[in-house]
Amino acid sequence: MITQIKGRLVEKSPTELVIDCNGLGYLVNISLNTFSLLSDSENISLFTHLQVKEDSHTSVSYTHLTLPTSDLV
Repeated sequence: MITQIKGRLVEKSPTELVIDCNGLGYLVNISLNTFSLLSDSENISLFTHLQVKEDSHTSVSYTHLTLPTSDLV
């Protein structure tokens, strides 16, 4: 499981980010709370949680290691 992603912020929207990590772009979902805490810095480091479902694998990212359960999708 991927627990942290460090890299260059490529794209930013209120619900998703694209992070370039050594040439590989990761699309991660974020909460509005996480979006409000992010700076416009080019380099970024986020903690992640991979949700595995029958029909998808979804990466959800947070700025802090303590995850509020209300933010889980």
